[in-house]
Amino acid sequence: MANNTNFTDPATNPATDLTPNPQSPTESQRMCEVAQGALEDAKGAQIQRLDVRNLTDITDYMIVATGTSERHVKSLAEAVLSAMRAANWKPMGMEGEHDRDWVLVDFVDVVVHVMRADTREKYNLESLWDEALGEMLQSPRGDDFAESEGTDEPDSKVPQIAKPRRAAKRAVTTTEC
Repeated sequence: MANNTNFTDPATNPATDLTPNPQSPTESQRMCEVAQGALEDAKGAQIQRLDVRNLTDITDYMIVATGTSERHVKSLAEAVLSAMRAANWKPMGMEGEHDRDWVLVDFVDVVVHVMRADTREKYNLESLWDEALGEMLQSPRGDDFAESEGTDEPDSKVPQIAKPRRAAKRAVTTTEC
């Protein structure tokens, strides 16, 4: 009995090649572009995109922006929501819209943080995703803890995190918009 099924070999037919094109942006990159565009159009300040794909699997990118007032923070978050919905991306959740000091809009692959300047300075999210975190996540668990039995050193069960550095190399790609 002859096999009449016609299979195309992707190795010989480039039309069926399923490997991603490194030049084309991923969906999460396109989401970033839309969110950043909305923040820029609404006059957001200090807009930064943090590429955290190598540090966490909860999201691909975080976008951090500053608003000049509570009303501006709310309008920036609403501008992002509107632009993303127009592009057919719906948020998984939104927090802080009532306080308006820090509004978080979660699109799963992209998380947008909009804050007032004093709140952004206080929490300094960009420093949380620096080289020290990347090193801690990649080292074996035993290396993260100090051995300090019987001394005045910190408790051996508490992770020893590197002190903040002013000009630290980032483990994430930070993009100023």
